[in-house]
Amino acid sequence: MKETAVFVNTSLGQPFDADALFAWTARQTGNFAIFDLPGSGTVTEECAKHPNIIRYNHPSGFTTEARVRLTNKVLDNMLEN
Repeated sequence: MKETAVFVNTSLGQPFDADALFAWTARQTGNFAIFDLPGSGTVTEECAKHPNIIRYNHPSGFTTEARVRLTNKVLDNMLEN
């Protein structure tokens, strides 16, 4: 990965090599990774040990606005069929 960059994982899982990510964030003080709880995958506890990895303890996609949009999309799809 590029140096002095920010890696944001918005997926529902861990699409990264954890050891490579930990090494990358440790190499430069300007390298950061940002995850919500599902985005840290199976290395949630390990991520907490790294100061350049920022974790939110709740899923970012489950806001009120996201649920309203998803509900409307489901209803639209049901009405189309």
